[in-house]
Amino acid sequence: MTDDRIEYSEFFSATGLQDWRSEYTGACVCYRTGSLAAGAELAQAIAALPGTEDGRPDIDIRSDAVFVRIITFTDEYSGLTKRDVELAQQITATAQRLNLTADPSAVQALKVNFLLDTDWSSDDQKAVVEFWRAALGYRDAPRHSDVGDPAAIELIDPKRRQVPIGFERVSADLDNPDGFCAGDHPVHLHVQQPMEVAVPRIEAAEDWARDVDEGIPNSRLADRNYVTLVVTITDFPEQNS
Repeated sequence: MTDDRIEYSEFFSATGLQDWRSEYTGACVCYRTGSLAAGAELAQAIAALPGTEDGRPDIDIRSDAVFVRIITFTDEYSGLTKRDVELAQQITATAQRLNLTADPSAVQALKVNFLLDTDWSSDDQKAVVEFWRAALGYRDAPRHSDVGDPAAIELIDPKRRQVPIGFERVSADLDNPDGFCAGDHPVHLHVQQPMEVAVPRIEAAEDWARDVDEGIPNSRLADRNYVTLVVTITDFPEQNS
């Protein structure tokens, strides 16, 4: 397993995977099928591929589209591998044989982040994490080095159907722009979107926002309830990771 692990950037630079997008729980591609029957045909064809015996990939069939997600998820590792690249390339080739078109703009991922005040005791910080682990039945998701803060805590639905949860340790120093400030909400929402979707949505949300800090690939907006949304563009050059 150790030698098989790769950086997210290696996955997305592999041949034939230009339509795949990064998600907090791996990599995802969407194919427009037009009907439930065509979606089921694609799912059946993917299920027949070598390498799917161990539970990969996750397939979400909708009335007009199919979302396919790949991640290697074990007790020690949550990320992508060389085997994931090979499977993704086979899935891409299968969809092409069925004359299906990928729609990268349809891929969007959401994550909930809780801020942990570094002035809290370690027991208090742990209590927040353990509360949500117990309440939702989530498991640890050890992250790979090129995805976020390696010291951050991540919890994930073992079936990868629900929104993942992150925990960020931040300083309460009011002079620290990345830490808690008066009125800050302890919950942040993070969303990954392709540029063609993210830009107009950010512009539309600005009219209703309390605060806006636009940037590429990350923009931060806050609503009138002081809840912060961090938008990450997934198809900006050098940013599919």
